[in-house]
Amino acid sequence: MKRSPTAGGAYSVIATNVAGLAFTNAGLANGTLYYFTVSATNSASESANCNEVSARPTSATSPQITMASSSGQMTLGWPADHTGWLVQGQTNAPDSGLTTNWVTVPGSDSTNQLTLPADPANGSVFFRLSHP
Repeated sequence: MKRSPTAGGAYSVIATNVAGLAFTNAGLANGTLYYFTVSATNSASESANCNEVSARPTSATSPQITMASSSGQMTLGWPADHTGWLVQGQTNAPDSGLTTNWVTVPGSDSTNQLTLPADPANGSVFFRLSHP
């Protein structure tokens, strides 16, 4: 098994002779996207790498979220080791409170900071950071 911090990048061998369908790669940094591939070897040679796959470990602890507002925009931020979590939001009438109609903000799983328009005329807007 091989791993790289960049897509199609130079791979480091992280395991050999894996005899099973499961492998645990310990010691990875939460929030970092890693790329993996495998190849097969026999007494004659090594095969080409198989198709690359990626994975991003994330922290499961609740993070501290920051918020700033300026010029009709709101910026939400959270720790880099929580990259991979999803920002979800819902807009409701001021007196309706929270419901179950959460919508995931596209692209929020690949960052740890998001700037969104803030229009007071939209009523109540609620955001949450959700573990994937």
